[in-house]
Amino acid sequence: MNVPEAVIKEAGSLVKEFGSNFEFLGERDGVQVYVFQFPKDTHTGYPFVYCYDGKRALELTGEAALENVALFDVE
Repeated sequence: MNVPEAVIKEAGSLVKEFGSNFEFLGERDGVQVYVFQFPKDTHTGYPFVYCYDGKRALELTGEAALENVALFDVE
């Protein structure tokens, strides 16, 4: 999977610490949605979700991140 450079840049501190690990959730209304994947042995709170419109990436956390993940069929 080719993660857009804008998404990698927006997630800069996470990528620097944990590597470039993203899951593509899907596309909705022309926006691609990615979620950052932490290593399996890492305990975290809310997911970090990135919405990419073809030009810019926007990071979502907290309740907004959960609401976006819920729009897709993910385990």
